[in-house]
Amino acid sequence: MIAVYLANGFEEIEALATVDILRRANLETLLVSTEESLTVTGSHSIQVQCDASINDVDPYQLELAILPGGLPGATRLDANPMVREHIRILAEKQKPLAAICAAPMILGKMGLLREHEATAFPGFEQYLEGATLSNKNHLVSKGVFTARGAGMALDFAFDLVEHFRGKDFADQLAQKMIFKRGLL
Repeated sequence: MIAVYLANGFEEIEALATVDILRRANLETLLVSTEESLTVTGSHSIQVQCDASINDVDPYQLELAILPGGLPGATRLDANPMVREHIRILAEKQKPLAAICAAPMILGKMGLLREHEATAFPGFEQYLEGATLSNKNHLVSKGVFTARGAGMALDFAFDLVEHFRGKDFADQLAQKMIFKRGLL
């Protein structure tokens, strides 16, 4: 199971495009609210009904955690001890982690980018502690997926599909969606 953690102020494109593509790939993906309500409001005032509360998600059952950016969503995720605990558990289990836009700062501040190449929204590189900074728009480094922002949401999502379903499957799905992968 894949969890996409949402906090008020999340970037809608990064979260929803990623969930859409993962579900098209038949990957069980939950929108997880880190707020008191299952309804979470994005940074552009789009309200989303989540599938589950973070309180009801067992991190030991997860295969991947995804952290969308957006402000103040990413900073709210960063300040949430349960989100950090879920991420820590997945990291200990050597499961993949994914963060886009401002959210890679969470992984960096937790020390999870050491010995990884990583990218983030311009201005957030300072938080990627221990990472080799990259100018690429999206990349995968030893099971850690990062991307720079909303414009990379589709490539970010297809990188995740490729991880779970293989390159051929990801390329075929992209072709069905009339999307050309690989803008670095």
